Amino acid sequence: VLGKGFKSEFIDNANKWLTWNGVWTLNTNKGRMQSNGVSGQYSSMYFNEGYYNYEYTVRMKRKTNVFSENSIILHGSPSPMSGTAAWDDGIHFSYSNLGDWILWTTVDGAYTILDNWTLNSAINKFGWNELKVVVNRPFVDLWINGAYLGWYQISTPNEALVGISMYNGGADQPLFVDYA
Repeated sequence: VLGKGFKSEFIDNANKWLTWNGVWTLNTNKGRMQSNGVSGQYSSMYFNEGYYNYEYTVRMKRKTNVFSENSIILHGSPSPMSGTAAWDDGIHFSYSNLGDWILWTTVDGAYTILDNWTLNSAINKFGWNELKVVVNRPFVDLWINGAYLGWYQISTPNEALVGISMYNGGADQPLFVDYA
């Protein structure tokens, strides 16, 4: 059974969203969250409520920056903070403006790639991209912009937070989040 979940449209609030690293700003005029990120680090925020079986969909856009990842994080826990501010535990479903995606995990800060960078024509380079997962532990199904990417069986990590992340920001490299 999937959890009841949440829907954040960022029109007038960002209730229960907490910053882990970087500066995240609610732009009520545009109805979105945004961050310019931090050079050489991950900037992320998380929803302050845990889930185990759920559907999680995030619409995001990285205005510039071709190579750095833009991610949603599942089964996560950011603490303790590493030197790059990467989450200590989590499943990271990421895309870049090169037009590729990757799935990787961190467990106690150690990285494991589950599916390496793969080009996919469904990715809108520098445009809005909707990343969707359906989690029915231990299975995770993945979509980008409605294109099904496959399912994965993942037993760890075993945390419950979901988040949004970007890597290697700067003044001209913002990430916009339309909804989650």
